[in-house]
Amino acid sequence: ATRPGENSAGTLALLEQTWKAIGRAVVTPGK
Repeated sequence: ATRPGENSAGTLALLEQTWKAIGRAVVTPGK
């Protein structure tokens, strides 16, 4: 079983990657 802490850490990593991807998607068309 996965501990809540480990799960949240994985979720934060996923969110970080998602935000980076969104940032690129938003910035690229502007250029």
